[in-house]
Amino acid sequence: MLSFAAPVCLLLAIGCNRIGLERDITALLSGCGATPSKVKAQMSGRSREGIVETVVNEDDLQLIISGLKLQEVPLESRASDAQFRVWHVGAVGQYRHPLLTDSETVRIFKAGPRTPELKLKNGGAFEYLLLYVSPGSNKILILVSYSYG
Repeated sequence: MLSFAAPVCLLLAIGCNRIGLERDITALLSGCGATPSKVKAQMSGRSREGIVETVVNEDDLQLIISGLKLQEVPLESRASDAQFRVWHVGAVGQYRHPLLTDSETVRIFKAGPRTPELKLKNGGAFEYLLLYVSPGSNKILILVSYSYG
């Protein structure tokens, strides 16, 4: 019985964390003046890290980039940007999403670690944020990790 209970508890915890992440990302983007729709999150088993897919229009995308003071990670510097590499490579190992693997055409922006813009109104904060922008689409993918303390 115990061998069955542990996986069930883990799945319940991840499910609750996923709902919280959707709420926190929606609040963060709304704080920039954006109106995200179809917000859908996935969390890793470690529960601090997750990805969120959502849909925004071009005006909202610009509000998010400026509101969170995101810096673009140009294609030519992705291999040499150590901070980006650690965050991105970890996500590719955890999650299956086309925007994580289509590095040639996807625009990527970053914020962190622990910039003031990543603080949440509920008292929490994100350690970092990567924003992946799908070419020719309104879909974006956000990778975040909650900070400790």
